[in-house]
Amino acid sequence: MPIPSEFTPILQSLPLVSSEWDEENRTLVLTTGLRYPGTEESVMIFVTEDASIGGWQVDDGGSAALLLSDAGIAPNAPGITAYLKTAYEENVLMMDAGHNFGIPVSDADDLLESALEVASGSLMLYAVGRFGAASE
Repeated sequence: MPIPSEFTPILQSLPLVSSEWDEENRTLVLTTGLRYPGTEESVMIFVTEDASIGGWQVDDGGSAALLLSDAGIAPNAPGITAYLKTAYEENVLMMDAGHNFGIPVSDADDLLESALEVASGSLMLYAVGRFGAASE
């Protein structure tokens, strides 16, 4: 089955290194040209169909949290907690129990903007945790 048409604007608008449609998990995997500071890891965005909301979940697949954990920084560090609170209040971005940082999306027209928000938010989450207030 081809990639759903709702994903076309994302593929046409983002500067991607690659994209892959995972048919089995009904997930679009986007690898951006962005890298987490001080790492060789590309920012990846996962867009997964979510029947529970009648839309999609757009998230970083837990990448920022995993990189922070690898650096010995807990996801409940004060700087990270403060950033997560602000990200939720301003953009409804949140970290789930699996440490995926993202946003639920119910309107296909919001997928591109949401993917951009998740990419920039994931970079910020990592930078705040690694180099910001969390390291004080």
